[in-house]
Amino acid sequence: MLDDAKLYDRPDRVPAIIGAAGGPEAAQLAARKADGMITTVPQSDLIEAFRSAGGKGPLYAEVPMCYAASEKKAREIAHRYHRWSLAGGAVMPELPDTNTFAAASSHITPDDVAEEVSLGPSPEPHLKAIRKYIEAGFDHLILMQIGPEQDPFFEFFEHELRHTLLS
Repeated sequence: MLDDAKLYDRPDRVPAIIGAAGGPEAAQLAARKADGMITTVPQSDLIEAFRSAGGKGPLYAEVPMCYAASEKKAREIAHRYHRWSLAGGAVMPELPDTNTFAAASSHITPDDVAEEVSLGPSPEPHLKAIRKYIEAGFDHLILMQIGPEQDPFFEFFEHELRHTLLS
C-alpha cells in the first residue's frame, strides 16, 4: 500500500496516463480516462473502440518476441520466461509468489507459447509479428525481448530489424 507515500519532486509537467485495454470496453474506458491506450493484441477493433469513444492519444502495443541463436533455444527461453502470459489474465494478478505462478502456468507447453510469440534468429517471424500491429493501426510499438539475453537482441534489432522496419 502507498498510503504514506509522498512525492517530493514533482515533474514539471504531468506525465501522460496510458490505459491498458484487452477488449473494447477497456478501450472505451481508456478513451474517457487516459491520454492514450496500450495493448498486447493486434486488434484494430480496440483502436476503433478507443477512437469512437473520443480517444485521441497515442496507441501503444507491446510485441512479445524471443530472439536466440536457434528457434529451439528461443522456444525454451520463451516457455521459461513468458508462459505465464498465456495462463489467463483473471487469475494471474491474484497469485502471491513465483511458485503459484509456475503452478498456474504448468499446463502451458512450449508449442502453446510458440503460437503467441515470434521466435528464433531469423528476422521474418519477428517482422511478421510486428507488421500485424502496424496493420492494425498502432503508432507506437514496444518490442519486448523475452528472457535475460537483451544485448544480442539489441544487436539483432540494429542489424536485422531496424532497417527493414524503417524502409
